[in-house]
Amino acid sequence: MQRSLKYLITSAKSTCFYGILAMLILLFGYTAASKFMDYRTFRNELSQSEIGRYFPASVYWVVPATEIAIIFLLTLRKSQVAGLLAAASFLVITATYLYLSINMGPGLPCACGGFFDHLPKGPHIALNLGFALLAGIGVTIKPINKKVHRT
Repeated sequence: MQRSLKYLITSAKSTCFYGILAMLILLFGYTAASKFMDYRTFRNELSQSEIGRYFPASVYWVVPATEIAIIFLLTLRKSQVAGLLAAASFLVITATYLYLSINMGPGLPCACGGFFDHLPKGPHIALNLGFALLAGIGVTIKPINKKVHRT
């Protein structure tokens, strides 16, 4: 009985872990693709914000490139924890950017790409922090691959 319960819990954790990875991969893939496909709009929106005015031009490429790098980290088994930590950090940084942009002036555009551009900033911050929380949960439930030594 205990063995089947332990298997059930391990299976549920594994399913949740891979579900979290899939959601983050889709999120970062969608936002990176949106930024690259409409790069001019992304660059213009980011440069219109008070904070964005201080960014060097290279930042406009670094943001979607970082999202793609996070995807690669999440897909490689040995770097999944690093990918989850990078995803959580990136999401907290962007939530902080959104919060600061709200307080620095009304009507500043969101440069996140796709339908996220039309999401009100409050729910957008909550969404980012929710995904960051999911990434943190993913770190804690990552399945441990134990090598079985046969004699």
